[in-house]
Amino acid sequence: MKRNERFLMKQSGLQLKIHSLYEYDETAQSFMTQFKYQEDWLLAGCFRKEVRQLLQLHKSKAVIVPIPQAERSKHFFNQTEALLNETKMSYEPILMTNSAKRQARKTRINRLTATDEFECIRTCSRTQALLFDDVCTTGATLYRARRCLLKQGIEVIGACVLFRVKK
Repeated sequence: MKRNERFLMKQSGLQLKIHSLYEYDETAQSFMTQFKYQEDWLLAGCFRKEVRQLLQLHKSKAVIVPIPQAERSKHFFNQTEALLNETKMSYEPILMTNSAKRQARKTRINRLTATDEFECIRTCSRTQALLFDDVCTTGATLYRARRCLLKQGIEVIGACVLFRVKK
């Protein structure tokens, strides 16, 4: 278990299984820069098959980790929604964050100690959910999203991400 996850698990008292397709290396970083920040939404289809297979393993409806509302109004699309739309699998956009900025703009310490929270903006149709996000660096965002869903009585069976930092 990674140091960040041990810290987050100690804080929350619960472990979250995080499954990733690929390591977040220089190639992945270049891909995400073009996809996410240069808004090359056609790249969402690059991992269609792999994301679909990963999500099908868990047989639960995915809940996407949202981008901050301020960021959403500036950008053409939400990258996690775009990735899932390509799979043709259903998901539920039930979370909203009050964070003022994207996680990518925060330091490791800021991510781990952030107090920004998620809120449920609608009810989930299931009692179990699988979190889905594009990149996992510390896991803090996933743990906070999980905490919000648990407060709503939704069991989070794990999280799936496209890329994950290996440390």
